[in-house]
Amino acid sequence: MSISIPRQFSFACLLGGLAALLFLFCVAELPLTPIGHDQMWYLYAAQQQLAGTMLYGPHLVDTNPPLIIWFSTVPVLISRLLHIRPDAGLNGILAIMILGSVLWSVRILRKTPQGLSASYVALLGCAVIVAEFAQFVGTRLHFAGFQIAGYSLGQREHLLVILIFPYVLARATRAAQHLGWAERCALGIAAGIGICFKPQQALILVALELFFVLYTRRPRHVLTPEALAAVLIGVCYVLLVRLVTPVYITQIMPLLRDTYGAFGGLSLKFIYQGNRRNAASLLVSVAASLLLLHRLRDRVTVYALLACVSGATAAFLLQHKGWMYQFRPVSAFYLFLLIYVICGVLEPVLRRLDAEWPKRPVLATAALTCVVALLLVQTLDIRKNMALAPASFEQLPAADDLFAQLTPGTPVYVLSATLAVFPTVYRHHLGWGGRFPCLWMLPAIIRNETGSTEPGIPFKRLPPENVVSLANLQRTDTAEDLDYWRPAVILVEQCNASHPCSFFLLKGYDFDMLAWFLKSAQFRSAWSHYQQQSPIPGFTVYRRID
Repeated sequence: MSISIPRQFSFACLLGGLAALLFLFCVAELPLTPIGHDQMWYLYAAQQQLAGTMLYGPHLVDTNPPLIIWFSTVPVLISRLLHIRPDAGLNGILAIMILGSVLWSVRILRKTPQGLSASYVALLGCAVIVAEFAQFVGTRLHFAGFQIAGYSLGQREHLLVILIFPYVLARATRAAQHLGWAERCALGIAAGIGICFKPQQALILVALELFFVLYTRRPRHVLTPEALAAVLIGVCYVLLVRLVTPVYITQIMPLLRDTYGAFGGLSLKFIYQGNRRNAASLLVSVAASLLLLHRLRDRVTVYALLACVSGATAAFLLQHKGWMYQFRPVSAFYLFLLIYVICGVLEPVLRRLDAEWPKRPVLATAALTCVVALLLVQTLDIRKNMALAPASFEQLPAADDLFAQLTPGTPVYVLSATLAVFPTVYRHHLGWGGRFPCLWMLPAIIRNETGSTEPGIPFKRLPPENVVSLANLQRTDTAEDLDYWRPAVILVEQCNASHPCSFFLLKGYDFDMLAWFLKSAQFRSAWSHYQQQSPIPGFTVYRRID
């Protein structure tokens, strides 16, 4: 008895099913993917805001504009409604957002004037899934399936990629001109919100629109509904911040201009040395894509995507940090560009397979069986490793053992310029005894006070009176936090040759953090309630004695 397959079932249908399974694989691995310390802080800050603490008030302050905190209140509310962890609520929102972005992107690809084949669109749908779930430096293939890169999931750069992708595809493929006015405005609104999460990445849209200005030689063609909507959203957001959280503009931004550059700041040379392999792979792949252009019907889209990669790269370098989650926009557009070129070269083969697939029922059935088997193996692998999933990327066993002894809700604090301990605080549901997630102003202050730094690592030299003012502000704020929250346990990071404080970037420089703070009479008064305990690796432990 022969197997008959309906004519409607084509190779494109199989690829569409593969895209759906790929999406399910990635969603299923979300519980295995611990979020980073920044995302934990955003969720904690959102919880505090919902509890009545005023954002950018005296007890809750963040260096970022408020949108990421406002956004983080949504997973917190969902977690309370469904009685799940806030990070699980965040994963659920990310899955829904990515699904919407992928479906919207596929719809846009079907509207392209190039008339892409159904199989081509299905494969590009897979490419969007890969670009929005995976990161270039963190992507790896397992025998059992696909491994997503999790440290940047839920970061502002990741949210930007999800929201901006449909806009980029609509403009790059020129499909926007075949969309309705309302949908084009919606594209601009989504992209504008994405840029509000990470304003530096506006360079992506600037590079994209600049390319089309040079390509068409008609600057007025930039005045599209989607571009105007994106600009309008940005203007509205600035006005909203000015009205709702004016302190961010009047107080936080001046501090950022003076001190944030020294917080993990790196020169372009150091960033390149730390990402040499990624840069080489990126350049080789881009060069290979350009060499294959003569085999593509649509070269303009490739050039437009290259403009997006260039804009994202410029935004990454301008931040002078080198943190890999900031590399995610580059990764996303790079991965999509690579797959787009490969699919373009194989498009004649895809069209032929799409036409002949229904005539090969045995092959179709075998392929479907393999895909289903892959899904089952991946599911079993996820269940097997669920218990082995790390709680976070930062693992400090000594701090974990110490905080595990405390009652949930107990306030603790860490005198450090990093957030390395905060995931442990968050996992044990403890309170945080500070207004900021870390002492992010301290590196700039110490570098200006010592007048030294590593070669090639820039920082802004401030007038002496500004340095004194910032030092007094840091000590006063910290003393006020200790008096207000009265942390039961405080860890003081040790900065010496055996445990260098990486964010100071002063190798071989011994810095006594506690002695620096004790120069303030107000801090000495607040610190008089604490007694030293047995240290843990990298930190001195103090407990409140009253």
